[in-house]
Amino acid sequence: MANASIAQLKAVERDRKTVLTVPDDARTAALAAYAREPLATKAVAVLGITSTSRSDAILEKSRELDKRNEAVAAVLLQRAAERRDTPKILEMVDTLARRSPESAKVLVGALSSTLADPQSFSIVDQALATSPPWEEAFWRLVPERNADLDAFYRLRTLRRSVQTTKDADNALMRALVSRGRFAEAFEFRRFAGAEEAEVPQALEWQLTGKGQVSARQRPDGTIAIHVQPGAGGELGRRLFSLSPDQYVISAKTAGQRGDGELSFELACAEPGKSQRGREFALGEMPARFEIQSATCHYWWLVLKGSAWNSSVPFKADLSNPVVRVAQ
Repeated sequence: MANASIAQLKAVERDRKTVLTVPDDARTAALAAYAREPLATKAVAVLGITSTSRSDAILEKSRELDKRNEAVAAVLLQRAAERRDTPKILEMVDTLARRSPESAKVLVGALSSTLADPQSFSIVDQALATSPPWEEAFWRLVPERNADLDAFYRLRTLRRSVQTTKDADNALMRALVSRGRFAEAFEFRRFAGAEEAEVPQALEWQLTGKGQVSARQRPDGTIAIHVQPGAGGELGRRLFSLSPDQYVISAKTAGQRGDGELSFELACAEPGKSQRGREFALGEMPARFEIQSATCHYWWLVLKGSAWNSSVPFKADLSNPVVRVAQ
């Protein structure tokens, strides 16, 4: 009967939160199971979720009786997150991550969402010093709120952990770029080990992964392009830091199938500035261009593709798209 009661729990979305609802029948079944066996952990869990006065205390008792009950742990974690109780969040994330490493990919968001609070920042910083099992997942999941992002960025630059990966670093740079914080993105790129002597400096490609116009980057750096017949649009973009100077842009294609075209366009990335450079067809490359003034420092190099007149999908492999200072 205890199993039947907990099986009736349902997860629903309310105010952007996932919460557990308990039908009356489930509570009745739980009460009956508890009356027969006070140590029926699943029944205690259901009663704890439905209690209006001592819910957390009952759930903690259920957790003591059955530490493997992830549903109870998840509810306690959610409530701790709502209270922004960082020590409790840390305890629950640590417990759940040790039992189920995959769950850490989502649960660490509860920790990063508290970082704007100085006390929470200190608690998480101290926990990271112990190389916890959720550390890699924590660095991969960048918080959305600006205040938490500020703290997350500060925390990341304080710690050069072996658990921070290239994917995690790119996720942080993408988050900074999406908020127009270009200087910090390039600063972090240098912190993460990029060559400072590289001119011009650029971040990773942001490619369109789905839809009629799509691109993906292979491990060797080649960009695989796919455009459906009669379609066209942006395939991806890359952010450059460009000072006034003469530049050359070049790229090569291979394995082309179907009738299509590829081009690049320069556009100022800075908010409130609509300054555009020129557009370069792939057949014109290598091509020269000039940044004449310092009114815009950060530029998008936008990759576009089309297959307006093709009867089959246009496919191509783009390699060595390079922007360099002209000699």
